[in-house]
Order: sequence, then C-alpha cells, then structure tokens
Amino acid sequence: MVQVMQLSLFLMILLSLSCGTIPQDSQIHSISWAGSILTLFGMATVIQFVGNREIKAARRDHTNGIKSDAASRLDRNLERCRLASIAAVVISLRYWGLAEAAADLPWVSQSLALQSLLLLTPGTLLMIFCLMTAERFSAHALNTPTNTFPFLIRSAPKIRFLLGTSLFPILMLLGFVDLIRNLPLHDSYAAILNIGLVVIFLILVLPRTAVRFMDTTPIDGVDKKWIKGLTQAAGLGQIDVAIWNTNKRNMNAVVVGFVPQFRKLLLSDQLIERLPRTQLAMVILHEAAHLKRRHLPLRMLSIIPIWGTAAAISPWFETTQWFAPTGSISCILLTLLTLRWVAHRTEHDADIEACRLATSLSDQFNELPDSFEQAGRELSRALLEVTSERTSSRKSSWMHPGVLARISTMRANREKAALLGIS
Repeated sequence: MVQVMQLSLFLMILLSLSCGTIPQDSQIHSISWAGSILTLFGMATVIQFVGNREIKAARRDHTNGIKSDAASRLDRNLERCRLASIAAVVISLRYWGLAEAAADLPWVSQSLALQSLLLLTPGTLLMIFCLMTAERFSAHALNTPTNTFPFLIRSAPKIRFLLGTSLFPILMLLGFVDLIRNLPLHDSYAAILNIGLVVIFLILVLPRTAVRFMDTTPIDGVDKKWIKGLTQAAGLGQIDVAIWNTNKRNMNAVVVGFVPQFRKLLLSDQLIERLPRTQLAMVILHEAAHLKRRHLPLRMLSIIPIWGTAAAISPWFETTQWFAPTGSISCILLTLLTLRWVAHRTEHDADIEACRLATSLSDQFNELPDSFEQAGRELSRALLEVTSERTSSRKSSWMHPGVLARISTMRANREKAALLGIS
C-alpha cells in the first residue's frame, strides 16, 4: 500500500547517475562552479518561496476560521519543485560540467562509489530541502513559534529514511563493486561475481538495510498473535511484524524483504490506531496478496528486457556520439512506462486477491467479511481512510492507480467473483 520511492526521486537518481556515463560535450572547455551553485541555489530559493507562501495561506485561513487546502496545494507544488529540481541538477552536472569534474578528480576517477556520491549529492540535497519545507509547513502553518525550528527535529527521521533507502544502498553496492574491480580477477570472473553480488544485495542486504533506517518497534501481545495468525493463514508462513513509528502522521503498510525468513511486515502507528480490525485485516491481506502473486519480482523482471536490449546493442553503436544520450533517455522513459503499467495492474490484482483471501479465511477470523462484495467494500473504506488527510494522494501516481479507480475495479469484479463461486 505504501509507495516507498516517489517518481521524482527515482528520476533524480537515474538521471544524476546517467550524467556521469554520457560523454562530455567537446564544446564545454571549463567547469563553472559559480554557475552550478547559482542554479542549485536558485532552485532552493523557489522551494523556499513555495513553502513560505503556503504557510502564510494556512495561517490566514486558520485565523479566519476557514478550512484550508494549503497542505494539498503544498503537496502538489512541492512535487512540481522536485521535478524542476531534476532539471536544475542535470544543468549543474552536464551544462556547468560538474559531472566531468567528478570524473577527472584523481582520487575519485577510479571509484564508482565516490563518483556516484558526487553525482547524487546535488539532487539529494534538493530532495532533502523539499522534505524540510514540508516539515516546516507542518510545524509553522498553525502559528507555531518559528524561532524554535521544531521542523529540524521532525525532519530527521524522514531524512534518515530518504538516505537509508536511496543514497546509502547505492553507495554500499558500488563500494562492493569497486572492491571486486581491484581484485586480480579475469574480466569474465569479475562480471559473474558482480552479478552474484547484485542479486545477493537486492535479496538479502537491501531489505535489512532499509529496515534499519526506519523507526520501528515490535508488536506485542494480542495484536501480534492475531496479525501473525492472519498472515500464516494467508500462506505467508513465518513473518516478523513491527510498528512503523511515524509520529502518527502516516497511514501505510509495507512488506520488506524477499526471503521468507527475513521478511518483515511494517504497519504504521496511525494505521493501527485509526483503522478498525476488519479494515486493518484487509490492508494486511492486500500486502499478503502482493507476496502470494509475486508482484515485486514481476515488476523487477519487467524492465530487464529493456536494459538487456540496450546492453546487447550498445557495442554496435559505442562509437556513435548520439547513442549514449538517446539510449539512456529511451531506456529511462521505457522503464517508467513499463513500471507504471505493471505496477498499476499488480495493485488492482492485489486488491482482488485480498478480497478472495478474505472470503476464504472468514471462517477462521471473525473480523473478515464472508463475501467478495463485503470484502471489497471494507477495503474501499480502508483506502479512503488511509488517504483522508491528503486527498491529493487519492489520485493516480507513478506506482499506484487512483483510489476511485481501484474501488471501481473491485466493483467490476463482483460478477466475475460470483461466476467463480466467491460471493
């Protein structure tokens, strides 16, 4: 149910790293640090202006006793700022030559990890600035004193999560790749070792690393027994369950991990507090459906043909000047379109499978609906409650279809469920 990585962050990472792989334009003879700094500072100023404007609007509405939509406006405008930040970063790295500077530094040129650190730093800083602007709005919009900077403290867990689930894993993986490159191995053996390293990293290391950067506490008592019983009945086997502490500001659920023995189901504190057990059960079954239907591996496998084809044909065009930029941009666009198409369909599939699981397990758990129609209704209510505080999140996004589209799909499948005997 949770969208761990936003489209803007995904694009920022891809394009920042791509700037280091595309050959530098021969017309650029020098590196302009001033131009790069001014570009990034100008983008940060725009983000600051957007935040200040919405804070003033929220305070004005609060003083006048009017229900403010400043929070929703800020969400939309900050997402636009994130996308604009991508352009600012590309300009800094390519036009002003920072990518070339990173590649030419003697202590960086031989390390993929250090090169990536320098390439990702500008975008990461702008993403953090957007995050802090959102926290500053939450802290100050309702006339909270501004001289205490409470948003700095509130921002720390989200910054930690951002770095721990994006920048740190990339640098860790590339650090291991650097280590392999320095070993006295034949190129073919090194390639095989790198492939094995990536597989092990994605399956075992990355999930555990991500959880370490999230503020979690174990679930104890009756809730833990009930949740683990529900997940085992759904066919997930042994799975660890924990509360994801968000200061009761987010309503999310996510399963982290590929290998069953290392999987962890994370339920946010506000989700557990606000959802009734029936709706909470439907959210858990939705996450279980993703695992049973192997949606995450499917999403990952869906982009392999794109990048595999690009890698296969690249030797034929490696001397062509236009191939590197056009090939990178084409692969990124195809990746985004493919992931969106697959992700939206797997979300719909998980909703339908959750309703089927609920009806099949209703005789074991009193909280579960005993009909597909009722299960769909409860899951729909849960989706509306989860997105109640940010109505903008009900709209379609990169990895999630809109809430109304999901509800409509569940309704459309009632006839199919009846034909299958699930009614």
